[in-house]
Amino acid sequence: MIDGRTVYSPLFSGTFWEVQDLVLEDIARIEVVRGPGATLYGANAVNGVISIITRTAHQTKSNYLTVTGGGAEDLGGISFRNGAGIGPDTSYRVFGKYLYRDQMKLANGNDAGDSVRIGRTGFRMDSTVGSNDFTVEGDAYRGFEGLLGRDDAKVLGGDLLARWNRKFSNRSDVQVQTYYARDLRRVPLQSDFHQRIFDIDLQHRFVIARHTLTWGAEYRWNSDTNVRTPVLFFVPLERTYPLETAFVQDEISFAAERLKVQIGSKFEHNDFTGFEAQPSVRAAWTVRADQFVWGAITRAVRTPTRFDSDIRFGPPGFQFVGNPNFQAESLVAFEFGYRAKPLARVSVDLATFYNTYDSIRSLEAQPVSGSILLLNNMNASTDGVEISATYDVLERLRVLAGYSYLEKRLTPNAGHVDFFNGTIEGNDPKHQFFVRCSADLGRKIELDSTLRFVSSLPAPPVPSYRNGRAGRMVRDAED
Repeated sequence: MIDGRTVYSPLFSGTFWEVQDLVLEDIARIEVVRGPGATLYGANAVNGVISIITRTAHQTKSNYLTVTGGGAEDLGGISFRNGAGIGPDTSYRVFGKYLYRDQMKLANGNDAGDSVRIGRTGFRMDSTVGSNDFTVEGDAYRGFEGLLGRDDAKVLGGDLLARWNRKFSNRSDVQVQTYYARDLRRVPLQSDFHQRIFDIDLQHRFVIARHTLTWGAEYRWNSDTNVRTPVLFFVPLERTYPLETAFVQDEISFAAERLKVQIGSKFEHNDFTGFEAQPSVRAAWTVRADQFVWGAITRAVRTPTRFDSDIRFGPPGFQFVGNPNFQAESLVAFEFGYRAKPLARVSVDLATFYNTYDSIRSLEAQPVSGSILLLNNMNASTDGVEISATYDVLERLRVLAGYSYLEKRLTPNAGHVDFFNGTIEGNDPKHQFFVRCSADLGRKIELDSTLRFVSSLPAPPVPSYRNGRAGRMVRDAED
């Protein structure tokens, strides 16, 4: 998500990250929510949520310009921003960014022909009137992505978002948000998609005694058109598939707020599988001021996309065919975590999980037609642990280290054989480790260095690797 706008694509259950480029200095924070977040975020928030939140226009009332070029990969780039106030309560910013990335090399040393040129421009305006906050923002992008032996792919799109927040008191507030987005992606001799999304969302929070209740409703209109190509297209070529959701969550405080229990659920109706419920129960206990324990049981689903139900990919006789009866993939997650600060300068964070997945996508050969049909005859389970520690060596020197372990098991239902033997559903390392050192040198300058290790990947096999990097950052004068 970017500023509350979902950038997860309903075409293929993923994100076109190259067209989500932002001016880095205008990002306030990036929240990575570990584990399923279905109750608040809805379908497809299965293994985690990435939420990018940009600064308000009130925080960027300055001019900014960065010009880069001559690097090994980035041949040239420019980012700019102009921000100012309009009276005491309203601020704006306009920004632009252009990137020209060089082509990569093939294994034989030849050019891969995959250079990227993408430009983006946009604006944001924030206004505060009494207890009301108003935000209007939008951006547009256009670019070309090189392809070996073909004309460049073209990407084009934009979005417009409006949001109103009203704080009635410290115990009650409401938010209404709406946005419209259009995207076009044209890949010669492969695919041609035009997607449109309209969304309106309401959330209300209020406190009654020990209960903090949050409820909301959302309507999303998805519509896309695709042009038939010899390689890939959807049937039907045009489709509209709305999504209606509602959710409620109650956070109950006990023992002077040392113990908090969250109970809630998301209820959705989609055009592919109908009604889906995604309940969650979470508990957090503050053992002491420096110790915190939490646990959760959650159900989440990944709803079908056009890729699952409508795709035609490949030549006749060896074609991947979508399934109109494709079901939602479901997850039940069990999580447990512990956080502590055993010493004044040391903090640790431990999280463990066990996940069971049902009705996972399988690709199964059909002997009569010769096609590969998308079905739901795969199941899976995963378990793992993540641990991190932070040590504040000095007031301006911090060391952060982390390790994660993941074990994954995919099994087809009895009597079924997946065409790729489950490997297409993920190729993940078992072990990952990193250590990062960050130093504040004063005069708004920071120095960071990182060492990272990733273990080997099973299918396709990729050897383990380690790398390190160091960099300097000059903080914006507004910080």
